Order: sequence, then structure tokens, then C-alpha cells
Amino acid sequence: MAPFRDATEFVRAQAEALRARRRDELHTIPTGWRSVAVQRAARLAAGAAGVVGAMALAGMIAAARPRDPAAGDAVVVGLVLVWSAVLGAGATAALVADHRLRWQVRAALARSADPYDDLIRLRAAGPAAIERRLSSRHARASWILPLAAATLLVPHTLHAIVVGLLFASRLEPEYVQLTAFGAAPVFAYGLYVAWDFPRNPRVRDAVHGALVAGLFPLLQVSALIAGATAIPIVLLVHRPMRAIIERERAMGLG
Repeated sequence: MAPFRDATEFVRAQAEALRARRRDELHTIPTGWRSVAVQRAARLAAGAAGVVGAMALAGMIAAARPRDPAAGDAVVVGLVLVWSAVLGAGATAALVADHRLRWQVRAALARSADPYDDLIRLRAAGPAAIERRLSSRHARASWILPLAAATLLVPHTLHAIVVGLLFASRLEPEYVQLTAFGAAPVFAYGLYVAWDFPRNPRVRDAVHGALVAGLFPLLQVSALIAGATAIPIVLLVHRPMRAIIERERAMGLG
């Protein structure tokens, strides 16, 4: 007597055998792939929120009335709101990415009423292929956007902290407008460094370039301020990002 009564039972048996092998794959997937996918999604969302927030803040400051006593508080509140949006976007994106990855893996292994569809789906991609595909996406953008957001947000955030702690004062819009327009070459160079960082992750270039670009307004003090501001950006953002790039590329996900 034939072991299978019809082709459907044969296909169902094939699907079950392949499903068992696919489940065994779950134990062989590198643990870092999932974290890379989640972290890249978080960095993308946080970086995009930071860039958009910085542009919105710049528009608000440009529209502020001169010597408006409420404008100084608005600058600080704006910075707090933008950073809150950055953190919220990153956290939300991480949760969504983790849920999406787990859902896609479960969907690939799910059992349906049609064994033919199950077999086709199981042959198409297993959990390892799915996790690697999702972990390999948007590498360059996930490195560049956070650096661009930091370039636009961190300088005046640091200035606001220094002014508040040392002088117990507020960051006036006139000061922000002066430094933003006067240091436009510095910001432009910082954005170029962010764009080029995946190819040339040399953090010292950010400091050297900020010092040189700061001379364009022909003020040595502006170069010193630009260099002093670039140093914490390099320590807080560029060095960690270089380590992230090196780790992800070592995993073959760059």
C-alpha cells in the first residue's frame, strides 16, 4: 500500500519536514542580526526626527521677534521638545522593528490550511534569510542620519547648557541666529562629514574641519568655539558611530 493516499498528503509531509528544519535554523541565527535590524530602525527614525526637528526649530528662531523676552524660553523649550521627539521616535521604531521581524519569522513558519502554499513559502525563505535581509537594509542611511541630526542639534544644545549653568541665563534667539548664520560653513562641513563618514570614518577630520571652517567669518574666536563644540560631538557621536560601523561591517551587514 502506498505511504500517501494522494499528492496533498505527500506535499503536507514535505512541508512539515521542511518546517522542522526551518525551526532548527532559529538556533543557528547569529544573535547580533536581530539587534542590528532593531538598532538601525531606531537610528533611522531618531536621526530623521532630529533633522526635521532642527529645521523646524530653525524656522521658529528665524521668525522670532527681536528682544522678545519669551523667545529665550521658547528656544530652550524647542530644544527639549526636539530631543524628546528624537528619543520617542527611536524607541517607537525599535519596538516596531522588533515586532515586525518576529512577525515575519512566525509568518514564514506558520501552518495554513493549504499545504501547497506552506511548502512554497517555506522554500522561498527561512528565518535566517529573513533576519539577514532585514538586518542588511538601510545601513548607510542609519549611519548618516544620526550624525546629521547631531551636527544640527548638539552645538546649540551644548551652548544652552553652558549658558544656563555658567551664566544662569537663557539662549537668546539673536545669539542662535548669529551663530547659525555666522557658522554656516561649520554646519555645512559637519553635514558633509556625516554624509562621507561611512567611507571616511576619521573622527579627527571633524575637529580639524570645524576649526578651519570657523575661520570663514574671519574671527579666530569663532574658530575656537567651533573646535570646542566639535570635540564633544566627536566624543559623544562620531566615535560611537565609528565603532557601530566597524562592528556591523565585521558581521557582513555593511
